[in-house]
Amino acid sequence: MRFKYGSIALLLFVFAGSCAKEEPILKTEEVYHQELDDLLNTFKAETGIVIYYEASNDAEQKNLEIMHGINSDVYYKGEKKYQLLQYWIEGLIDVLKAYPKTFMAKADLKSVFIVNSGSLSYSGIANLSKRSIAINRLHNAGYKETLAHELFHLFDPAPAQSVWTTEQQQFDMTWQSFNPPGFVYGDGCGLENTIKTYTQGFITDYCRCNSTEDRAVTFQMLVFHSDMLLGKTINDSYLESKVNFIRDLVNQYGYNL
Repeated sequence: MRFKYGSIALLLFVFAGSCAKEEPILKTEEVYHQELDDLLNTFKAETGIVIYYEASNDAEQKNLEIMHGINSDVYYKGEKKYQLLQYWIEGLIDVLKAYPKTFMAKADLKSVFIVNSGSLSYSGIANLSKRSIAINRLHNAGYKETLAHELFHLFDPAPAQSVWTTEQQQFDMTWQSFNPPGFVYGDGCGLENTIKTYTQGFITDYCRCNSTEDRAVTFQMLVFHSDMLLGKTINDSYLESKVNFIRDLVNQYGYNL
């Protein structure tokens, strides 16, 4: 078969064009910002949970910021701000959606603040009255554990508050009955919250602070470090009772751990 030179040139041009790589269309920060707001508006419509990631003039946000000790300087301000925030918050939303709906309904989470500051004394904090959580340094992989810990504070039938009902007192007394004889909470506040600090009855030193932190940490470790936690229970009947108690509790709300 014979080709004319013109036909060969045309074929080569078409072949070269089909092999050329298309240049990716780069999104601007404005586009990432809009996509992030659309994502959060959809999530709020689906769950009722508001996620705050930058300062605004919203009165409710400002009120919650005061309660969490937040000011405009602690929000993330790095390069590619909205691109990174979109990536991080997409991960946060996936984590929140993974919790059973009945568990989340009991926790009754209303809002989450995303901040990034070394000046804050916490990695996470929960406000019971406003059903709000602040997470510091979302780009740190450990935020998932922090979120679990703070969520449990909202979920806890006997949360850290000044006045408990008789039922809440009985709930907490049952928990404290699992402690070693003679133990009194209080010597673990501000100490490490890692399994390497385990002592009999307490998976970390921080658990020894008070009963609400003890429950939140035990839940946190059961979710993220179950093998190590369960390994400790083999020779620790006190800790085993606590783990079984938390399992039975959250199982009532669709969370099978």
